[in-house]
Amino acid sequence: MCALPTTDRAGASGEVSFVLRDYVRLLPIYDGDLDTDAPPAVVAEMRAELGDSHAVLIGTPEYNYNIPGGLKNFIDWASRPFAKHCLIGRRMGVFGCAPGDRGGKASVEYLRNMIPLFGAELVGPELL
Repeated sequence: MCALPTTDRAGASGEVSFVLRDYVRLLPIYDGDLDTDAPPAVVAEMRAELGDSHAVLIGTPEYNYNIPGGLKNFIDWASRPFAKHCLIGRRMGVFGCAPGDRGGKASVEYLRNMIPLFGAELVGPELL
């Protein structure tokens, strides 16, 4: 699981740079009592990086026909505070990878349905 925020828009050469991050393993379990004006440092860093990005690409495996709990926790931290969070207006894409004939389809569909609810722009087709 990872989020890949682009840090620069395409320049004159058409090149785009990416920053690969795996905040999922670093974040504490979401707790509204910790989500204050001074959240845990890793949360503040993640929110700032996502807020500075032009787009975010989320890759996910699939466990029991859904996204893993760690990715849900990432989304919970990124989508707060309500109506003022770092995903609003962000372009977001999703890809999934899982064994079996569905290849992560349920987890990708879950994210593709959720992303517009955050006020983010869902881009591109699903990738499995």
